[in-house]
Amino acid sequence: MTIKYLSHATRFENLESIIKDKYLYTTFERQSKQIAAKGLNPTFKSNKKYSLDEFPGIFMSWHTGENKVLGSINLIFGGDILKMQTNYHINLVDRNGYFTETLTYFAEDLESIPIKEAHAFWNSLRVPESHVYFNEVVFHDKIHVDLIAYIWFDDETLMKKAKKILPKPFASKCMTKPKKLSMNISTPTSALDKVNRSATAIRVFTSDARYNGVKIPLFLPDKPVRYKSSLSYVKNIARRAGVSETILRTLPSIKSVEAFMELNGYYHKAITSRQPKNWFMRQFLRLVKK
Repeated sequence: MTIKYLSHATRFENLESIIKDKYLYTTFERQSKQIAAKGLNPTFKSNKKYSLDEFPGIFMSWHTGENKVLGSINLIFGGDILKMQTNYHINLVDRNGYFTETLTYFAEDLESIPIKEAHAFWNSLRVPESHVYFNEVVFHDKIHVDLIAYIWFDDETLMKKAKKILPKPFASKCMTKPKKLSMNISTPTSALDKVNRSATAIRVFTSDARYNGVKIPLFLPDKPVRYKSSLSYVKNIARRAGVSETILRTLPSIKSVEAFMELNGYYHKAITSRQPKNWFMRQFLRLVKK
């Protein structure tokens, strides 16, 4: 089972401006350019402080053909983008983009993601239909709109309206959502030079690695829950943020890693407070216990 394509849900009123901006931007990029959020549920606005409720990246959902494409308008990207624009992380379930030891995978882990097991696990839970297979890909760098393969609409009238306002290259990509969603989708070959191949260091990974790195029994619900990440995992995230191996060898605990990163500016300036409580994780743990 493989990831066949990605989707980014948005609203009609945002569609034209996304194309005009030429990029999907991360939260920090939007802030610097004074551009308001343009996703399905905008939580960040250019004139307000950052929120710590989610990772400041570009959110998409990944699809294998077995999970639904939610939202009335979706920008569809080829699954092959994951092998080209590799500065991202994947969560098996919605974590607001936070890194979690048993749920988060990076580009080099792409071939080892337990997708089949994740589907089986979600199928075993009694959750609202809209939450089934709710997962996320979070990109850390901007994404050029030329990489859009299709723009899917639930409503044909809305699709026709969009075709009238979008430039021809994008109007031609508009279509009603297919009834069968199991196809493989590739990035347009004409846009391959627009792939962002940079590898910007992660300047923020969570507001507190000890809590947002919660270990939960995703595939082993009979095992005891561990509420802290391992030191090796936290060091791996710090390594991705640019902390050298020489420094990491001198840090004997999670607290020491956090203290070093905070003191030396590895946390983004937006991270000003700790958030030990996480509503989503509490809810998810409750579901697992059922």
